Amino acid sequence: MARKAFFILRGCVRSYVLKDGDDRTVDFFIEEDAVLPLGYGSSVPSEHFLECLEDTVAVVSSPDQEERMLAEYPELKEVCLSMSEFMAARLQASLARFRTSSPQERYVDLARRRPDLLQRIPQYQIASFLGVKPESLSRIRRRLSGLS
Repeated sequence: MARKAFFILRGCVRSYVLKDGDDRTVDFFIEEDAVLPLGYGSSVPSEHFLECLEDTVAVVSSPDQEERMLAEYPELKEVCLSMSEFMAARLQASLARFRTSSPQERYVDLARRRPDLLQRIPQYQIASFLGVKPESLSRIRRRLSGLS
């Protein structure tokens, strides 16, 4: 069960799921990103895993802590709602881009939107995030470097 949420102050965290014996990267979280594991706050066991790829400093919270904090500081509800709306919109846009693009387009989009990740994260995990095998990512990168 996912009982903790995180706000990354420093470092890089990878989220992934296990499928057919392989781990599949869902997303990467870096400084100033909120991490809400799948199933956070529910009593259902989570199939979602988190891995720190770098030394990481994070603020950790639980549903109980959040409830107490919102009761004590009701003005935070608006901030939390705004953050939730922003995260939902970002996730929806990311899903739409993923479903409507080729692996090469996904790589170009990642390089444009989050170029720092390409330096911070092992290529096999980038490949997993893009939904391709590492060999395919190497071909994509080779093809793109020939276009420069």
